[in-house]
Amino acid sequence: ASENSSLNCGGAGWNNPSCASSGSLTLQGVSGSVKVTLSFNTIPVTGQYNVSTVSGPSNVQVIVENAPGQPSGVNWYGKTGVVSVNSSSSSINATFTGIQCVQSNFNFPVVSVSGNVGCN
Repeated sequence: ASENSSLNCGGAGWNNPSCASSGSLTLQGVSGSVKVTLSFNTIPVTGQYNVSTVSGPSNVQVIVENAPGQPSGVNWYGKTGVVSVNSSSSSINATFTGIQCVQSNFNFPVVSVSGNVGCN
């Protein structure tokens, strides 16, 4: 692949089949074969979380599978960006814009992912 991709996760055509929790939290958005996963080391509270490949209480790990315009079966890992979390007693929503994701073996192209995922 030689071109950057821009992906908007959430909204029409997307569902959120996973909101797994056991001391940590995983949020997913799925549209066909495209999957965006946000993994928090702890249950997130309202605030900002830095995108990182390293797990930590103030970090979030982002993985994009089967990004549009990119080879299928390749995972893209969040490198930079911020995820804004809005948490209440009954729901968690994560909003993000322009998170830069790269493949683990090369830095180009970049998959840029924006959107909103959450669970109630």
